[in-house]
Amino acid sequence: MRLPLPFDYQMAMQAPSVAFLDETLRHGSPRRNQLGLPASVSGGFALTFDVTVGRTRYAVRCFHKQGNQLQQRYAAVADFVHTARLDFLVDVNYVHSGIRIGADILPIVRMPWVDGARLDDWIDDHLDRPSALNRVRRNIAAAATALRLHDAAHGDLQHGNILVLPDESIRLVDYDGMYLPALRHYGAAEQGHRNYQHPERAAQYEPSLDLFASHVIDLSLAALAHEPQLWKELNKNSGEGLLFSAEDFADPAGSPVFARLVQISELAEQVRRLRRACEVEFNVVPAALAGAATQAATRHRSGAERAWSAPVVIRAADRETLLAHQGDEATVVGRIVATNTIQRAGTITFLNFGNYRRGAFTVVAWERAHRDLVRTIGDPANLAGTWVCVTGLLSVYQKSGTITPQIELRNARSIRTVTALQAAAMLSNTPPRTQPPRPNTATTTSHIPPPTTPSATPYRPPPQSTTGSRSADLDDRLGKLYSSPTFSARLNNTGSTSATPRRPQTPNPTTGTPPRPSTPPPSSRPNRPPTQSPHPPVSSPSSQPPRRPAPQHVPTQPYYTNPPPTRTPPSQQWPQATTTPAVDATGLGVAALILALILGPIGLVIAVVALQRRPRRDDTDRVCAWIGLAIGSSWTLLCGCSLLSNLFTHTGTQ
Repeated sequence: MRLPLPFDYQMAMQAPSVAFLDETLRHGSPRRNQLGLPASVSGGFALTFDVTVGRTRYAVRCFHKQGNQLQQRYAAVADFVHTARLDFLVDVNYVHSGIRIGADILPIVRMPWVDGARLDDWIDDHLDRPSALNRVRRNIAAAATALRLHDAAHGDLQHGNILVLPDESIRLVDYDGMYLPALRHYGAAEQGHRNYQHPERAAQYEPSLDLFASHVIDLSLAALAHEPQLWKELNKNSGEGLLFSAEDFADPAGSPVFARLVQISELAEQVRRLRRACEVEFNVVPAALAGAATQAATRHRSGAERAWSAPVVIRAADRETLLAHQGDEATVVGRIVATNTIQRAGTITFLNFGNYRRGAFTVVAWERAHRDLVRTIGDPANLAGTWVCVTGLLSVYQKSGTITPQIELRNARSIRTVTALQAAAMLSNTPPRTQPPRPNTATTTSHIPPPTTPSATPYRPPPQSTTGSRSADLDDRLGKLYSSPTFSARLNNTGSTSATPRRPQTPNPTTGTPPRPSTPPPSSRPNRPPTQSPHPPVSSPSSQPPRRPAPQHVPTQPYYTNPPPTRTPPSQQWPQATTTPAVDATGLGVAALILALILGPIGLVIAVVALQRRPRRDDTDRVCAWIGLAIGSSWTLLCGCSLLSNLFTHTGTQ
């Protein structure tokens, strides 16, 4: 089965007494954002809502992606947390029948709310305190060591799953991928965050899962304690990491991060060990990190393998694909056409990539992200007209029946300005994914308990393919294009155009192929003005082969009642004009004339009606109507004057 989308959970949270089946949470209320909607923290598998019940706050995790034996895993995790009594772990309670979405009853995970800051946000505020950085670094290393001593591992040690409390102690959250001996036969549930894991980590499931990631975090914090400026110098991974990225681990010899950190003499040996660990097989990583002599991996790591775990790159104007990837991490590339900053229980900044009233992609920066933008770039209005790439979890916002794809900006590092040429390169050079973004539920066994009653499958339009290869002289011709005087005008038109999703065609039941849309004849179609392309301005050679259209798929009914707007097929956009039978108005003008002569004002009314009726059969009737209009008007005027005269006379007599 396919789970609800993040938008479905957000809508259900607006009525917690109806949505929650858990007796503890039914009397709670979710924390809301500045627009009044339930606020959530996104993760790889689930959304986390902050629900307050009385004086107690809970973190409620709602799953929007398939898990692997979640009930059995969380039962074992809850038992381990209770028996191990490690102060950096949080009590967890898996509720099998936790929340109702439509007709489905789905599981949730309820945990006490931890009032701490994510590791990357905490670093932002403590770069000038090297002693605090070192204390948190030691606490994280101690937590990873304690888990290994208990023959356990967190499985996804990264900045989003480490919370730093005001006293600089830490808490680890999100136990979806935790390794425990009791869970060994289930296998790995996830591979961890790409910017913290060894390049050859795949299905490994063992107590040493956290070893590589803990050394990455330890080295990053140690380097920042020595040189805080490295935070701005090396943190170029769109806010999804500390100093390192997956590309650094895949090619350590060519990594600028390794080359820069090895220059810090106190950390040189630690840097060399981590670099050596990147070059060896996964099972040799513990020995390489310990400084033992090891042999580098002989298998070549191809670029396609390294790119599979990277976020999918989507054009900001490709609304259909953005909606299809709701709940996925993505990098969106486009041109900001307008910005808007409002005051709503704080400051909110909207970065619009088109007409937001028609559902164009938007980036939302809440209070903290707005302050970060101001501190980094100054006035956010300066971003209008610039090309950017932004990385984050795709969600949607619905208002007045229009569904808008959006990314909620966590910090200024998540957005990066690029040139139009760089934007075109990012979109055209996106490698093909070796796996689809969504599993095929027809062949994949669901590990989340099925809903109590079946429901419709959420709407997921098929993602469109990216642009093809470019010629070798792309740079030269783009330079000529950008230097032309008409480029600015074209660019403005380009950024303001938003893509409209196309309604999929219904396959032919006899042949299995989608039918060709019926197009009205040219004489019956209205002229439509040409539209500008929403793509970055690139030129392609005339010899480029035509692009093969993507196959159409039939969507099913979504959970929410208002699906994304679809484009009406041409055969329904411009229907043939239909004619209604003419009403015979002959004689109505003559009747108006007669009534005007006898009754005056009544004939005036009939004359007006006669002149408005179409068609009129002859000129005589029309002339009679005009004469009746004149006579009726005169009668009405005389009657009015007579009434006024009588009124004044009566008043003077008194």
